[in-house]
Amino acid sequence: MKKNILISIFVAGCVLLMGSCKSKTSAYQQAYEKAQDKTVGYPVVNDDVVVYSPPPVVNDDATVSTQSERISAVESGDMSELKRYSVIIYSFKNKTNANAAKDEMVKHGYRAILAQNENGMYRVVVASFDDKASAVAKRNEIKTKYAPRFNDAWILERMY
Repeated sequence: MKKNILISIFVAGCVLLMGSCKSKTSAYQQAYEKAQDKTVGYPVVNDDVVVYSPPPVVNDDATVSTQSERISAVESGDMSELKRYSVIIYSFKNKTNANAAKDEMVKHGYRAILAQNENGMYRVVVASFDDKASAVAKRNEIKTKYAPRFNDAWILERMY
């Protein structure tokens, strides 16, 4: 009988303790929610009303960084299409995935090229130019048109 009473008291105590605990959000989630609450942009004062406008897009090709690599076209007929500066939207280690991404961009009307660097990475090139300014303009156009999908599109400078 004493054993049953002790077990009942123990169970009741556990139930009370568990019932008083409420779930706490993680520090990461709290920081994320706090960051989401902040307004992004620059304040513009207009007739004593502060309006936030989005930050300006920097299109200056001198400030856009490039990554230099030795690349070659996977299909020999595409080699003449690769210029000095190329807009890269995907990079894959797997050729099958790279071909699927290339085919998808061809369906969207791009003359996509599959290139491979010395480390075996496949690069999906959607446009290639002799000058950096044209490559940057095309990259910005693609980032805007397909946002947020290709926000990480980048410029590859071909090493000869």
